[in-house]
Amino acid sequence: MLGDRRLVVVERIDDVLHTLATRGMHPGESVTVGRAAELPIGHTHDARISRLALTVTCTEDGWAFESTNRNGVLIHPWGQPPRYAQREETTAAPRVALRIVGSIVREHWVLLEDDTRLASARPGRANSPGGLPGDPTHAELEALRLLFPDLLEWPPLLTEWPPGIEQVARELRVTTETLMRHLDEVRNRAVALGLPPEVTIADPEYVHLLVQAGWLRPELFPESGAPSPGH
Repeated sequence: MLGDRRLVVVERIDDVLHTLATRGMHPGESVTVGRAAELPIGHTHDARISRLALTVTCTEDGWAFESTNRNGVLIHPWGQPPRYAQREETTAAPRVALRIVGSIVREHWVLLEDDTRLASARPGRANSPGGLPGDPTHAELEALRLLFPDLLEWPPLLTEWPPGIEQVARELRVTTETLMRHLDEVRNRAVALGLPPEVTIADPEYVHLLVQAGWLRPELFPESGAPSPGH
């Protein structure tokens, strides 16, 4: 049993995910990741990855990590915009993907999963923010997942050209008008939280806000598909 806190090392090559290592973690435990670290990533295939690229420590409050990769590490908190990590960082988010920057033809990911923090991210029904009763519908979740795969897939699905409304509607086999109605209903919930009404349904700003409010949560979304083991 891996327990409630896990660290998963994966690589994406030609759009296929490969799991390199999975480690159950307990508060106080640390692990290193890199070409010549405790959990290898990149190996001899990617000299742009440092021998010691990342050190991750599990804490009672989430995760702490030190980035020592020569080309940096990008933090992708689930549902939030990515940014470059500082040398030392901490996070309490239940799902955080760390992309160790290396070759442009391979994606190197360290996934930090803390199930103990999923419940704390969920708003109580009795005191949910105004305009946020109940959970999103299946249709709303599917529309958001396909429109914002870089935010809501796990690990994030990086796309050179993000899908548009028409493309998502075709994939869901609904009309553009139906899809826009679903997305409008979601966006309006964010407006109730203070989102400027001029923000459009194609702008991820309302997704960020709804994730922060706990209305959109990782456990509501289906898994993207199990990565294949090894290379």
